[in-house]
Amino acid sequence: MRVIDLHHRNQRAVGGQPNVLELGCPREGAIDKIVVVQTGGTAVAFTYDVYSRRAAADTFGSGSSADDSDTPADEGVALASLYRVNGTTVTAASGQPGTFEPTAPVKYRNADAGNGMTRARQRIYLALTPEGSGDMSFDVRITGLTPQNS
Repeated sequence: MRVIDLHHRNQRAVGGQPNVLELGCPREGAIDKIVVVQTGGTAVAFTYDVYSRRAAADTFGSGSSADDSDTPADEGVALASLYRVNGTTVTAASGQPGTFEPTAPVKYRNADAGNGMTRARQRIYLALTPEGSGDMSFDVRITGLTPQNS
């Protein structure tokens, strides 16, 4: 295993709507911490989820709830449930970082095939919804472990 410590700077998002950020990351690994910090725009509270498949991240903010067990899940909600890496992380107040730090590392494996090849893409997807409106920027730091060959 090797340590991963990735810092994605200046990720653009628009307030008041779901945004999906495609972040470079090893194909598989175990995440022990994700920190998201707003670096530009008016400071606002925000929420985020991390997914291992782009199609699942794209369902984020669609108004469907993966936790509503009384209603049959449509395909988008099923995708979101199957490929979510973390529970929703919520910032308590504007200007505060959003930190996901589980008690044990959370394993993930990218589920998107890469350009006709059998190997998965080196990506992870952050579905981010900042409050407010207008253009904003965020820094994202991901730490954990990955197999040597990933």
